[in-house]
Formats: sequence, C-alpha cells, structure tokens
Amino acid sequence: MRNVIRQLRPLRSATIAINGTTQTFAPDIAAEQQAILDAIRNPKLTH
Repeated sequence: MRNVIRQLRPLRSATIAINGTTQTFAPDIAAEQQAILDAIRNPKLTH
C-alpha cells in the first residue's frame, strides 16, 4: 500500500486563471500508474 501511495502522490491537476478564464489541466499519467487507478476504481471481485 505504501508503494501505491508513493507512486500516485505526484499526480495532481493544475487550475490556472488568466483574464477571467479558468482552465484545469489533468496530470500526465504513466501507464503503470493508470493501471493502479483503474484497479482502484473497478475492483474485480474474486472468490
């Protein structure tokens, strides 16, 4: 679990406001980190 937290900690979005316009940019997520996020969002139940 600790390793997962260390891998995902740097992933942050950025919100920038310029001249009254606000834009949010998603982080660039590597394939390995995306696989972790997908597993968290869609756990497969096995017995």
